[in-house]
Amino acid sequence: MAMTSRSVFLQVSAVILLALFWAVNWPIMKIGLTVVEPWTFRAAVVVVGGIGCLLVARMMGLSIAIPRGDLRALLWLTLFQGVLWNAFSGFGIALVDAGRASVLGFTMPVWATLVSIVVLKEAVTPRRMSGLGLGLVAMGLLLLPVVDSLTGQFTGALLMLAGAMCWGVATVMVKAHDWEMNMMALSGWQFVVGSVPLGLAALVLGDPASLLRVDAVAAAAVAYSALIPMIFCQAIWFTIVRRLPTVMASTGTLLVPPLGVLSAALILGETVSGLDIAALFLVLAAMVLILPGFNWRAILRQRQVSPPE
Repeated sequence: MAMTSRSVFLQVSAVILLALFWAVNWPIMKIGLTVVEPWTFRAAVVVVGGIGCLLVARMMGLSIAIPRGDLRALLWLTLFQGVLWNAFSGFGIALVDAGRASVLGFTMPVWATLVSIVVLKEAVTPRRMSGLGLGLVAMGLLLLPVVDSLTGQFTGALLMLAGAMCWGVATVMVKAHDWEMNMMALSGWQFVVGSVPLGLAALVLGDPASLLRVDAVAAAAVAYSALIPMIFCQAIWFTIVRRLPTVMASTGTLLVPPLGVLSAALILGETVSGLDIAALFLVLAAMVLILPGFNWRAILRQRQVSPPE
């Protein structure tokens, strides 16, 4: 069944709105982390998001059972994305500007490509190598202004890069394993299971009482981070992916870093330097080169709906 011009417009608009919701989450997390300690913030957001994803999966008529064949891969995915990505990025965002954090976080495709080449023995093409090179240059530009300091922004930048690497490894895991469970349930379980070590870390190393000290603004920030990007956006995203051509849906991620920088400037008043802008464009160029099958003509051309993947 061919997509009409109206359906294409509505679905592409939904992708843009989702990118906006995800992008705005970067400065909103920064607001929440000014009051709530990072271990506690991440544990609270992850457990609420995970339970919410599982509830939405059931409402969509999807199974939330964990097939035996998926259990081992789920635990590894939980370690790298549910735990390490959330821990590193939680502390990273608390120390670095939100706009810069969004760009550093979205170096993820660079690390995912590198891991795919090394672990999965995927082809090393000039296009991929160009993307890797641009991503590494972007990383250098973001670290350059703070490299003379071993605390604060530099530490936060390194933590964000470590988180992006873990996210990249998790992305390769999702690709490498032949999952029996649906993606909505997979998201839910990795967050629910991941909330256990994050919660223990919050009790031992963090400050759970910081949740009780939130004002209305910080409480709204925590609620937004738990409900909108982790539950609402996940549900809408997986619904859209089943209807949109895969390439079109994937390119929605390209909008998140620039919208993250813009929203951080508007919401938090962060200053965007020339190096930040240069790094942003380099990261976007790297993503264009690395995203499989990225092609503007394919995106803009009306085409048949891809079968669910």
